[in-house]
Amino acid sequence: MLRSALPLALLALLAACSGDAEVVIIVDSQTHTGTWVGPISDTSVMEWTLAETPDGSGAAITGAGEIRSQECRVDIDVTGTRTGDDTFLTVTTPLDPTFEMTVSGEFQGERFAGIFSVTGGAPSASCLSEVGGLLRVGPRNDAGLNGTFLGVWQDPAPDSTFTGGVFPQATVHLVTTGTDVFGTVDWTFYPCAEGGYLSGTFDGEHFLANVQPANTAEAFHVLDATWFPETEGLSGSSTLLSPGPVAECATLLETDFSMHAMDVLLPLQQGAPRVEPVGVAHRFGPDGAWRSSGVVFRARESAPDADQDVAPRQ
Repeated sequence: MLRSALPLALLALLAACSGDAEVVIIVDSQTHTGTWVGPISDTSVMEWTLAETPDGSGAAITGAGEIRSQECRVDIDVTGTRTGDDTFLTVTTPLDPTFEMTVSGEFQGERFAGIFSVTGGAPSASCLSEVGGLLRVGPRNDAGLNGTFLGVWQDPAPDSTFTGGVFPQATVHLVTTGTDVFGTVDWTFYPCAEGGYLSGTFDGEHFLANVQPANTAEAFHVLDATWFPETEGLSGSSTLLSPGPVAECATLLETDFSMHAMDVLLPLQQGAPRVEPVGVAHRFGPDGAWRSSGVVFRARESAPDADQDVAPRQ
């Protein structure tokens, strides 16, 4: 295994009889304790919370988490050991006793990088599209783009490629580690792709990401957007990097998109109305030109006839 390029060291100045001597003591302060998240198998995100305890010359590791994609979510359990920089983990799932995946790797700066290999059972292709490959996870950044976002993938216009009042929408699930962002996307009313995987960066304001479709015959995209914390929204452009499965996709080139965070759907107290998204509303001016779009929420009370629509969120 490669050794860590940036080991942490404790520098101590000791006084000796023959004069001052400088002694460098290597202190291994990196552990797997905490929440780690990152991409796995191209189309999925793995997140686990691990605890590390001393065990002889190394450490014992236990934890739990999940693997999720746009079509799948499965709980996992983790056990393993670390000796020096080298880590060996076994991943299992309570839902399938036959499934087993091994992970071997090491710290690289603030990330943990390694190789995963499915050694038992047959994983769902929607959760793991590959049975082996590279793995790179890091500590979750709670100040980043985490959660579910809903919105318009292509803002409508009078000369829109897609007509008939049906415009492409998307549901995006994101998680951030450091400045890296990973996630999945589900499209609705969008003939260029059905589902995909995002990977990019977020510096607190600017979000830049590549979007890889789950089906390689569908369209690839690159997103370039700005985060507006006051409205919990992302707004920017989506550029096609490939033609996609239908001729209309090749004419899109660059389109506008806007997303809004769905964390407002969580009830603040027990018994509060359950709020859920019901779609995206578009506003047009008297001249027929598009003005704005927003997510429409519905507050569902305990009584069936107490539903009420909430104004679109901008």
